Amino acid sequence: MTKRLLITLLFYCCSISSQAQDLIVTKLGDTIQVKIVELNKLGVNFKKYNKPHGLVYSMHKSRVEFIQYENGTVDSLDNKHRDTPLQTIVGDPYKAGATDAQKYYQGYKSAGTGTLIVGLLSPLGGLIPAIACSSTKPKERNLEYPNPDFMQNPAYADGYRHQAKLTKQGRVWTNWGVAFGVNVLFAFLLLIKH
Repeated sequence: MTKRLLITLLFYCCSISSQAQDLIVTKLGDTIQVKIVELNKLGVNFKKYNKPHGLVYSMHKSRVEFIQYENGTVDSLDNKHRDTPLQTIVGDPYKAGATDAQKYYQGYKSAGTGTLIVGLLSPLGGLIPAIACSSTKPKERNLEYPNPDFMQNPAYADGYRHQAKLTKQGRVWTNWGVAFGVNVLFAFLLLIKH
């Protein structure tokens, strides 16, 4: 009897340790064994359970049904970490897209920073990245929209992309103007010093 209890206890402990991982259950019903790295407003970052020193993967919260942690607790990303409480577009989709772009789009940073740096080195040389960056649309991967399902609505997507491009252009030209102003000030200080 004691031997049987010991074997059962050993089997139970082994089964618990072999299942000590987090699980992501997708809205398509797939279950993925992972180790959660971070939850944020857009979704979840994780490593594959069988590759703990591998790459960090990301999954948007709209694709996740729930997360079950190794301790057994469950989180639903639909109820937690949601910035937009409504899952439907209210009002004019074009305006909703433009408003969301003002709120979420941050993908202009590399274009703005590159323009600023080149502009500080050479104001006229800074015109090249300013013109190039402001004339191109933001890349899809940089749009950072809050809900991929909304982008299926053409009017919402047009509003979001248009506002994102305007935001990018504004930042790029502002940074070029700052660089130009710094160069003018520097030249002025050199002139009055001599």
